[in-house]
Amino acid sequence: MRKFLLFAIIFYSALLLLPNYRHYPMDGVSDFLQIVAHWGLSALGLYLIIFIISLNKYLCAVLLPILALASGITAFFVWQIDISVNPALIESIMHTDAGEVANYMSLSLCLFVVFLL
Repeated sequence: MRKFLLFAIIFYSALLLLPNYRHYPMDGVSDFLQIVAHWGLSALGLYLIIFIISLNKYLCAVLLPILALASGITAFFVWQIDISVNPALIESIMHTDAGEVANYMSLSLCLFVVFLL
């Protein structure tokens, strides 16, 4: 169970958290330590969510692949389009139409999703 949780935290924090730190300025060790501390606190919250999901094997089998797919697509758009996920973006996603979604579909996104599965 510990190896699974360690792997899951590294995997999901790499997909969900690391792309957000791409533009953080680092001038010295102090800035680096602050970024690592922020990442650690964010990963701790992610750890608690994954730990609770992993308590039930059926819930884990259903939700972790969905979480992997959602976090992978989010990471793809953070790296490719340089957007950040916030409440305004989520509200915009909920009120969009199929034509707008089709504009964001690309071969690289499809290959990335296939790689995640």
